[in-house]
Amino acid sequence: MNDGPLKDSSPPELAEALDASSAEFYHRLVDTLPDAITISDLEGRIVKTNRRGAELYGAESEDEMVGRNAFELIAPEDQPKAAENLKQTLETGRLDNVEYWMIRKDGSRYPGELSASLITGSDGQPLAFVATVRDVSERKQIETRLAEADRLANLGMLAAGVAHEVNNPLAYLLLNMTKVAEELPRFADAADHCRTTIEELCKRLGEDAPTSGNGAPCSRGRLYELADLARFAAEGGERVKKIVNDLRTFSRTDEDQRVLVQPNEVLDNAVNIASAQIEEDVRLSKDYSDLPLIHASERHLCQVFLNLLLNAAHAVSGAEPGPGRIIIRTRSDDRDISVEITDNGCGIEPEVAGRMFEPFFTTKPAGVGTGMGLSICQNIVHSHGGVIEVESSADRGSKFLVRLPIQTA
Repeated sequence: MNDGPLKDSSPPELAEALDASSAEFYHRLVDTLPDAITISDLEGRIVKTNRRGAELYGAESEDEMVGRNAFELIAPEDQPKAAENLKQTLETGRLDNVEYWMIRKDGSRYPGELSASLITGSDGQPLAFVATVRDVSERKQIETRLAEADRLANLGMLAAGVAHEVNNPLAYLLLNMTKVAEELPRFADAADHCRTTIEELCKRLGEDAPTSGNGAPCSRGRLYELADLARFAAEGGERVKKIVNDLRTFSRTDEDQRVLVQPNEVLDNAVNIASAQIEEDVRLSKDYSDLPLIHASERHLCQVFLNLLLNAAHAVSGAEPGPGRIIIRTRSDDRDISVEITDNGCGIEPEVAGRMFEPFFTTKPAGVGTGMGLSICQNIVHSHGGVIEVESSADRGSKFLVRLPIQTA
């Protein structure tokens, strides 16, 4: 084994190529990188890019990129966020792993992950920006497939509970409707008997029999009771309709279409779906504030809230002392809306807390969960420009906080 310095074993030509004066070598190095590297002035005009930068844009050469404004490479809906991030980079000197929809020369789009650093001159004053952009199309496709797999796993777990939840109002509905069906023939028989009796009495008195049923001995109270039964049946049907609609919202397979949504309503949808998995003695309370509409994927937000609610339901299962509690709070300020889901369950051990957002990491028994739930939640929240945080300690419960920016378009 050679214990000498590593540089002694390097080929002489490599050492020569690594000489700082070898500008050609560093040019080739930058051109072989898999990410786009772009240098732009403080106004955003591109000064230089590498071969990958030209390829991602669809330009014929790097020179074609020079002079273009870097904002032209970002989709219009993401440009306001990019402008804010540019200010942040000027203040902090750095920007890490922000996702934008990027636009190619032919108008097509791809998801890009951008990082940037501020270049300063010898006097310490800002001089330019250097940015790297990575095409994350393949990664997003994998994340989408994993999200679909996790959603299907959740739906499978919820199926039995949902069947029970749907069966309860249906049984309620059928019981009342059966009662109505049993009583109506009796009223029909009574009406026939009354009509016959009245006709016979009218014949004896020499009077014409009434043509209406006003004289039938029908109990007003009984009729109201039947009306109540019919109303209860309708209420049971509405419960079934609500559960089905919430499941349809969650299980849609359309693309990530972002529209104006009301976060409180999305939370209610998630609560309705999760209710079958929340034990009857668990106290679930809501503390909602009036929230503005936000521009988001309703299905994906529902997936985030549902996952956090299911985690809370599992955490409080068999909570001691006293019943399990889950509290949902919503708040907003000038910039963000926030959703807190707090439980008094088993909490999270310190050694686990640092890994809980890792893909495939789970503390649940084999066959329960995929270990992707919180990782997918984090990706969804980040893709909406938000953050997800957790506060927890063993045996003292957990609080998950989701913050999302108020962006209406």
